[in-house]
Amino acid sequence: MAKQLKSKLFDPEYQAKLKAEKEKADNAKKMNAMSSGDIRTLVDLEEQETGKLFDESIKNKFPLLVPGGFQTRYPDIDFTISPDNDQVQIITFYKNQKGMEKHTTVKILEDGQMLPEQKGGLPKELIDQIIDKTPGYKTCLQQIKDKPRNLDSLKNRLILNAILKETIRIEQKMRPTDKMMLMGAVDIVLQPGPPQERGPISEQPKKRERAKIDLERLDFMFSQENLICAIAPGTETRIRYGTGGRYGTGKPTLGGFNDYHAFIFPKGAITENAVRENAMYEWKFPEPIPQKAIDAWNKGDQEPVRQHLDEIGFFKDLSTGNKQESNMGQYYKKHPSKKNEKGTEKFRKEVTKHIQEELV
Repeated sequence: MAKQLKSKLFDPEYQAKLKAEKEKADNAKKMNAMSSGDIRTLVDLEEQETGKLFDESIKNKFPLLVPGGFQTRYPDIDFTISPDNDQVQIITFYKNQKGMEKHTTVKILEDGQMLPEQKGGLPKELIDQIIDKTPGYKTCLQQIKDKPRNLDSLKNRLILNAILKETIRIEQKMRPTDKMMLMGAVDIVLQPGPPQERGPISEQPKKRERAKIDLERLDFMFSQENLICAIAPGTETRIRYGTGGRYGTGKPTLGGFNDYHAFIFPKGAITENAVRENAMYEWKFPEPIPQKAIDAWNKGDQEPVRQHLDEIGFFKDLSTGNKQESNMGQYYKKHPSKKNEKGTEKFRKEVTKHIQEELV
């Protein structure tokens, strides 16, 4: 009997079944807490769930996270995510009652702890907006009969947790896995491109908006068969503000494809950029990546792939200031409109076919 129980504990199917049953039970508790106004239980369950999600997804992977400005699933609330080695800074943008944009900053620490910049916690307006835009949270608050003295503290914990969960959801779309090769890890030294000359200042300058990000673009590329690895954008690149979906802050920036992801296949590469207005480019390598180098990568050794890409001039090309001057880079495809679902589906089929026929 003991041997049977021990064998079950190490059986993947049995473990998966136990996990599914626990998730189902926890979800039932959560639904009950929402419908009964038990905010204490709701907060505890949400934090437990997100804590496990953090451990399984982005813990110890901060350097692999993708920086940028992202639309969240909450209308009119956007994030700018800036990862570092030991913390992730989240700037949350929202609008006040007068329609003016405001922002607040939260740091995610290595253990998943959330640290707001304000000593008193998150702004009340932001807390109320996320609660109002999350049906289960809104129902829970409406069903509270006897308000606990620490209600404001519980609401603050609930929304800090919601910000962490949304950050994880966004970054999971970007797939921060061992397939990612950071720019710094491959010893690329990118030279600053030529400074952009500023034109005359308009009396009525255009409103500067954050670049619109399409997470599905990178997710689609990461799902490609025969993908060897991906090279993340350079560490100097941050998507902040910019008119027309530009990167940067108006200062001299690193040129070329430094703000693109490069997806490496045996015979070539596709560079993709999550800013909606940007196009896709491709390289065809003069010499395919040797199978020995691919096998080494799959065993955890990046060096042979890195060395091959360096020898054929790929990294140098990647840092070229002008895309049109790139030795191997060629214009490939412009994306259909985000609203054009049929066009996007057709586009992706064409890209997948092209990769399999030309780059694999």
